[in-house]
Amino acid sequence: MLSGKCWSRLMAATALSCALGVGAVAEADDAKRVDVPAGEDKAGEQAEGQRGSQKENVGAHLYTRAQQQGRPAGLTERRAALRAFSDKSDAEALRVVLNEARALVDDGEVDQALGRYTHLMKVTGEGWLMIEVGATLTWYGRYSEALIHLEEGLRREPLSFQGILSVAVTRDALGQTAEAMRLYKRALMIRPDSYDARFNLGRLQYALGQLEEAERTYRDLLGRHGGDWKSLNNLGLILLERGQPTAAMSPLRRALKLKPKDPGALYNLGRAYTARDEHTRALSYYDRALEEWGADDVAAVSLHFARGNALFALRRYKESAAAYALAHELDPESSDVLLNLGAALANQGRYEEAIQALESAVEHTARPTRVVHQIALCYMYDDKLDAALKALERARALDGADPMTWVLMSQVHDARGDQEASASALAEACRLGSKRSCR
Repeated sequence: MLSGKCWSRLMAATALSCALGVGAVAEADDAKRVDVPAGEDKAGEQAEGQRGSQKENVGAHLYTRAQQQGRPAGLTERRAALRAFSDKSDAEALRVVLNEARALVDDGEVDQALGRYTHLMKVTGEGWLMIEVGATLTWYGRYSEALIHLEEGLRREPLSFQGILSVAVTRDALGQTAEAMRLYKRALMIRPDSYDARFNLGRLQYALGQLEEAERTYRDLLGRHGGDWKSLNNLGLILLERGQPTAAMSPLRRALKLKPKDPGALYNLGRAYTARDEHTRALSYYDRALEEWGADDVAAVSLHFARGNALFALRRYKESAAAYALAHELDPESSDVLLNLGAALANQGRYEEAIQALESAVEHTARPTRVVHQIALCYMYDDKLDAALKALERARALDGADPMTWVLMSQVHDARGDQEASASALAEACRLGSKRSCR
């Protein structure tokens, strides 16, 4: 039977590697990203957020602006819009129809408003009006429909900042990242101080892994607009992703000072402490984030997972397993949660439960061999060597070139007293690239 100390270290390393390897939450090929809500945004040109409850969906808790640049009634170019009717003989009647359309938009009666807008567009052919209609449709999430009006409006008014920005936001919402980035840059050429264009450009640079460019964009944004908490939060996150947790602390702390009860800001600061191996302090921020967010919300899965990782690192395995179990309830198909749950249970000697969790992980992971190794380790530590060998044969069938399978086989054969089989397995591990197995 293997020593418990040795086995425990193997399990701990596996659990923490998937926790800390990608920004403190497991984001393996089969892992799900979990979103954090945005707080209130600034008025005016700065975005207010999608209508209703919205969770952010770019990266690990990178805050986004809304997919809409302010309410339609607040578009900057509307201030002079009424003057566009001054050369029409029925200008007053057109103004009445325009006001009716806007009132309907504010009441959520978009289709009725479109009828009035359509009449106005036919009569006037004004590009700004088409941009207003497109921005309204974008606000209500009707992106493909919006794009038709926005692009026609932009064709008629190619230097319209609001037109360029609205098309960028709409293409961004449709997942057309490259085109959206091009348009955000074009908008910034016209209005370099645009908060939304620069914020969204940085967000997309981050999403594409252009971390150096994203850092420059957010530093430029903060230099122009001061200490906005979302920009500070995102800059801190980018520095975390660049492997600079100490540098990330300053913007993340400033963000939290400005938004002390925001769960995402609390979570990200916890991540910075996790990256510095300060797990007790990280845990305090994760706990505060859960208090603000709500433990039973589906988006809290990453917080439960992060708590589990911190508790695991502190060797508080019972509490760690409880945290992973809560994450599992919210996201039953996350293989990383199941893998770490299995590790926490095994470290308590609850091997049957650990194996059950790990077997479930095999069904949902893109890397099943690593999970089967953990199953074999559970059997080995529980002194069920025949079952361990069967698990390792299963691992070999999944990936015959993985040297760890043979390393573990060598240990099992050694525990069974079969020195010849143990040496043969170790030689195969060496042949497959395990240098520590070569003697």
